[in-house]
Amino acid sequence: MRLSSSAPGSPNSIGSAAMDESDSEAEPHRAGQDDDEEDKYPIDGMFKSRAEKEMVMAMREVERESLLAERQAEIERHRQNRMLRQLVSKQENEEKKQKLKKRSADTADLDDESRTITRPRTDGKTSAIDELRRARAEKVDRIRRREEERKGIRSPRDDYQDDSDEGGDYEENQRRRHRKSRSPEDEIVARELPPPDIRDFERIRVGKSRFAEHCFHPSFETTMIGCYVRISIGPDPKTGQDEYRMARIQSITVGKPYAMTGPSGAFVTDQYVLAAHGKAERPFPFIFLSDRPFTEREYNRYEKVIQSEGLAWPKKKTLMDKIDDINALIAYHLSTTEIDERIQRKAALRKKFDPKLRERLAQDIEVARAQGNTRKAEDLQEQLDDLKTNVLAFKTSLSETSSKPSATSQQDRLANINRQRRLENAENVRRAQLKEKAEARKLEAALERGEDIKNDLSRRLRTKAKFIHDANDTGSKKAKDSNASTPANGTPKMGAQEKNFLPNLVKLQAANQEKKGIPTIHKPLMDDDIIGSLDLDIDIDID
Repeated sequence: MRLSSSAPGSPNSIGSAAMDESDSEAEPHRAGQDDDEEDKYPIDGMFKSRAEKEMVMAMREVERESLLAERQAEIERHRQNRMLRQLVSKQENEEKKQKLKKRSADTADLDDESRTITRPRTDGKTSAIDELRRARAEKVDRIRRREEERKGIRSPRDDYQDDSDEGGDYEENQRRRHRKSRSPEDEIVARELPPPDIRDFERIRVGKSRFAEHCFHPSFETTMIGCYVRISIGPDPKTGQDEYRMARIQSITVGKPYAMTGPSGAFVTDQYVLAAHGKAERPFPFIFLSDRPFTEREYNRYEKVIQSEGLAWPKKKTLMDKIDDINALIAYHLSTTEIDERIQRKAALRKKFDPKLRERLAQDIEVARAQGNTRKAEDLQEQLDDLKTNVLAFKTSLSETSSKPSATSQQDRLANINRQRRLENAENVRRAQLKEKAEARKLEAALERGEDIKNDLSRRLRTKAKFIHDANDTGSKKAKDSNASTPANGTPKMGAQEKNFLPNLVKLQAANQEKKGIPTIHKPLMDDDIIGSLDLDIDIDID
């Protein structure tokens, strides 16, 4: 009699176990689909090819923003679906373990003859699991219907279920879908779910790239409350490496404008994140947020801070609801009016700090002054002065920086290092040459003074030929010379010849040093010049 107490369609039947096995066999196929979805946009995670990227960036701003928003929504939807499948698979594995335990208990009950047959079996844990399973199925169905409503697809079965679920309470279903009010099933799920771990917090972590894409969305500020961020607080004084903290977003505030880079280029924003690390709260700009995941060290530190300050640890159901909020933000399609407001807001912030606008105003001022329109020039000058006083915070700028691969950046750094080393080597060589020339001049001066210098004989010294007799040389200077300069006995004296050659040499030297008003390079008198200037008084008659 007890064998028939379990209905064939119950979740504890053998047929349901077979269905679970078939679901597990389909997991490799789902994983393959996830890989295909991840590789769908290999270029910057947003484009199929570089040609498509160039085509999209060449579009008008309205069309480009709309296309990028749709593509980002698609990418985020695939990512959230993948995480949801992983969560469902994990819960199904836990349910399988519970089923095996229950079957073992049922087998033991059949052998226990001391119990009455008519006494119904009550298991509070099993009923809680059934409620959890039913709530999970309803949640998956709500997500599916939300996706179909967004695409404009709605089946009559869904309309019937909306009116018939829980006694046809349609308004309660609407409140649960749109207001996310806690139903009894949700309360059961919240109690039965284990505490969240680092993976649950990572699912609702938001980086600076996400902020750059959605910071001008209509529901951005309300959706970000309750998400988590990884904030850079500067380098560690001991290790010199950047330190990060895990924090919860309390609100989005407004502060001094700064620039950051998004999918469509650089833009200006004045939004800040009011982040809480325990009880400590502080505003941070989006550029201080990291796109990398939380580390175990950061997560453990945040957990200790929450416990030491007596704060409540968040529930896993709360984090799961926040995932739904993020999905709704990404899946939302902006209307034409909202796109125009978004563009106008970005343009108004950019106008105050755009360097191109300043250059254009300066050119207009010059044109107005050239045309004699002083009033217009003064008005434009006031606008330019107002723009010059506006400075972006955190040393940011709107200058376009080309995003190149890391390999190219490494090559650029090596090229800069090589260029600096070549300049340093050239400077060192120049200094060495100047030092060598200075030493050579000192040696030459010492030799001219007749000093005894201990120097390397292999060193080449530049000697200067002296062809003009110095009449100012006195006997005292000759007395300082060594006896080697005194001619030996029997050496013929050349004094008469020097006197004959002297006028010619003087005339030649004067002609060589004559200033003609044109800069020239002076060269010493050579032997050919001296011989050519001699007048030997030889007349040659040529018949």
